[in-house]
Amino acid sequence: PQNNPPFASLDDPDKSGTLYKEGHVFRNWKKRFFILKDGSLYYFKRQGDTEPLGMIRVVGSKVQEKHEPGLKYCFEIIPNDEIVPVFIIQALEEEDMKAWIEAIKDSQMKYRSAVPSLSHSIPSPNR
Repeated sequence: PQNNPPFASLDDPDKSGTLYKEGHVFRNWKKRFFILKDGSLYYFKRQGDTEPLGMIRVVGSKVQEKHEPGLKYCFEIIPNDEIVPVFIIQALEEEDMKAWIEAIKDSQMKYRSAVPSLSHSIPSPNR
């Protein structure tokens, strides 16, 4: 898939590791390798893949723990754009979940002034 913005390198990430992501269509859980870099969270089918399956823009999104019966160590990324779905991600342990939430919040603070609002980048239907 094409990622916008494109990335030149995911070397020296803010954080990386294996997590589980809930699918948007079938609502099943998929094991994915995640890389947090420059305000974006990229996910890959497996570690070492060169092209991500997708990218989540964390700047401007809300990140919080997800408390739901039967789900452990989950957090959600809620984009500020209603067109983009909510991402639910699960870690294997509580410490890892908290570390990811903290890393994402740090990335949001670091890159929030460098990213334009999504509402300004979507063309108006009248144009």
